[in-house]
Amino acid sequence: MTDDLHKIHVPVLVTNGTDDLCTPLIAKSVYDHIPGAKWHLFANSRHLALLDQHDEFIAVLDKWLKEND
Repeated sequence: MTDDLHKIHVPVLVTNGTDDLCTPLIAKSVYDHIPGAKWHLFANSRHLALLDQHDEFIAVLDKWLKEND
């Protein structure tokens, strides 16, 4: 799938946590292959940063949505 990620031409926000099964290396690989993507790594968070880092997640998402409205 990585070879097809460059075909995505809509705004993309890649998120993951430092303790996520989707490791920072995997998330960065996704981020690196999608043109114009943004990436946010949540410290001390698992896969559901929305639960682990709720306030930070909402702030990051809100900012990204405003930038891509």
